Amino acid sequence: MAALPDISAITDWIEAHGKTVDILKWLILLLVAWGTGLFRFIHSKLRTPRATIDESASRCLVEEFAEFQGYKNVVRATFLVEVGLLNLTSERIVVRHFSLAVLRRKAWRAWKPELVALSLPSRPRLQTGSGEKMLPSWFSNFQDDFHFLTLTGSVEPKELSSGFLLFVCFSGGNWTPRISDDHIKVKARVQLTTEETYSVSGRVKVVRDPAKFEQWVPGIIAHINHDSTWGATR
Repeated sequence: MAALPDISAITDWIEAHGKTVDILKWLILLLVAWGTGLFRFIHSKLRTPRATIDESASRCLVEEFAEFQGYKNVVRATFLVEVGLLNLTSERIVVRHFSLAVLRRKAWRAWKPELVALSLPSRPRLQTGSGEKMLPSWFSNFQDDFHFLTLTGSVEPKELSSGFLLFVCFSGGNWTPRISDDHIKVKARVQLTTEETYSVSGRVKVVRDPAKFEQWVPGIIAHINHDSTWGATR
């Protein structure tokens, strides 16, 4: 059996330098406290707001025109996208505005320009059997009894606010959205009143039946037929 090491020299040194040992213990405690605080600080910084997009609920109505006001091969893409903001912080945050970047057919700056969110003509809704479910939307107000479904932009700590937004892209040539497997790639961007910006990417399913889109948002076809909704960009 191996002999135990002689630690008498260490114990003698500790006894002879009591004040030094006390200082070292305090330094170690301060180092541990500093390290714990640093990790807590880093952890808090990582808990930032997060943008979300519900791909299963989002849709895009694509209409193709051989000629429109002298322009050839024009496409109108109407995006009804559910965008959310998850507030992981301990403070209330407020949304300033939303925008949507659409992947276009052009090779250079394919994500520009970004579309501006427009007001909706009515509340989005979902047909469930013989019933109808009203869905939340951002900012748009309507004369009905569902005011609680209008999201104001204020998101409380540890909460998720998610609602529908309308974007319309009316363009031709290489400026039209790039459609792949009946989906269009998009990037939703959320800017807060404090100037922070958060974005999320997703794929929106393409539909080509205006009547179906009209069921989701009554009055949408007449709404997007007005030229004030065409291609509002940043």
